[in-house]
Amino acid sequence: MVFRTTLFIFSILTLTIDVIPETIQDTSSELQHLLKWMESAHFPDARRDDFLKLSWVEDKKAIVAYGFKVTDCVGTTLIFTDDGRLIDPSMFPAKLQVKVSPYNFDARAAQVAESIDAYIETNASSYCWDSYEIQEFASSVNLHTPVRDALMARWCIQLGLNDTSSVLWKRAVMNLPELVKSNSIVEQFQAHWAQAVTYRGVAALSNPQISYKHVMSRIDWVLSNCPESPLLDDARQLKSSLEEAVAADEKIAATNGRSKLDYEELVELLLHQRCESKDPRKEFVPVTLNGLRSPYSLLRDAGSASLPSLDKARDSKLPTRCIFKTRGIYPPVQWATVGQLAELLTNEIQSAQRQEPQNDK
Repeated sequence: MVFRTTLFIFSILTLTIDVIPETIQDTSSELQHLLKWMESAHFPDARRDDFLKLSWVEDKKAIVAYGFKVTDCVGTTLIFTDDGRLIDPSMFPAKLQVKVSPYNFDARAAQVAESIDAYIETNASSYCWDSYEIQEFASSVNLHTPVRDALMARWCIQLGLNDTSSVLWKRAVMNLPELVKSNSIVEQFQAHWAQAVTYRGVAALSNPQISYKHVMSRIDWVLSNCPESPLLDDARQLKSSLEEAVAADEKIAATNGRSKLDYEELVELLLHQRCESKDPRKEFVPVTLNGLRSPYSLLRDAGSASLPSLDKARDSKLPTRCIFKTRGIYPPVQWATVGQLAELLTNEIQSAQRQEPQNDK
């Protein structure tokens, strides 16, 4: 997503939307509304931006992504993909040898218009956001196919590919109501786009390269550009938590370089705790911070000495980098809070204390 009002500020040209093909005039008012919204939200323009293909191999599986090259306000080149991701190729590990090459948009559009199965190769079973690190969540936050059809139709209209745009738009109109039956086509598109942006943002925190401010910019975009989204209340709550996390992160920065931290400072470092299994009830990655092991493991090893500091944090709603996928619970991707980790640690320490007398017998 392109964020003019927050972190991602792209140069915008005043462009006139091309004439809608006669073959889809029956829904032209809906389409015109959607095209105007995409322009106001600063989606890439097919008449100006270069279309590229990204490819790499992971575990002997070929993975590809297609999208337009855009540049943010600090000069970073990003690829805005046809499934709504913003990919920075430089963030991928060198071992993947990611290749970026020009690609013919007309050919790609014709491919997906001919068969909806053409999207399968980019359905991101492991790669759902703009970082290689974000895994496990793609099935929860992937962009729905009819939303992708509507986006591709917009780009085809801009390039005068009328026949292709007609096929894609008609398919989108037919399938979108199956997702949200009570809303207009435009509202359906915005609702699903907002969902992808919001929960990809949550998932992104599992990557230590992604800052809390960066994720907050994503949520800001939803609040600014999707006023009818049913996710607005969730987005506001997420933003409030992220604002507190940004302030806490600045406080943590003051401890950088110190070789020894007290228990309350270690509890504060739980903000950056990650978990290997994406489940806060299982093993945590021994993340190195300030030359130390994971703050979770250090507090656990300290035993009862850390309990007073943990008790003070049990009500904290600060979001950690321990992200997990829920089953049968909405939203599908959530973060563990500092308070939740403090409670888990307290229970673990107290459980170990109860077992000590038994072990001594």
